[in-house]
Amino acid sequence: LLEDYSMSILHASFHDFHSPKWAFTGIFLLSESHFSIHTFPEEAYIAVDIFVCNLSDDKSLSAQKFIEKIVSYFSVQNANITTIKR
Repeated sequence: LLEDYSMSILHASFHDFHSPKWAFTGIFLLSESHFSIHTFPEEAYIAVDIFVCNLSDDKSLSAQKFIEKIVSYFSVQNANITTIKR
């Protein structure tokens, strides 16, 4: 899915937590920087971070669209999205 947003995965690592309620963590090392997701089903909460470097190509719009896709996929009702330009 990240590739659909012009990001290149170099490595990915996942861990499932069978208790409580099948939470998981995923971390992706990208050629553009990194993406992480942590789910907390017992709290109906997910935490997502995406960092992109814009040295040769501005990926900020791709990152924003990817976050919108995550919000839609998980049917997030109260998204708190913070964008920091660096």
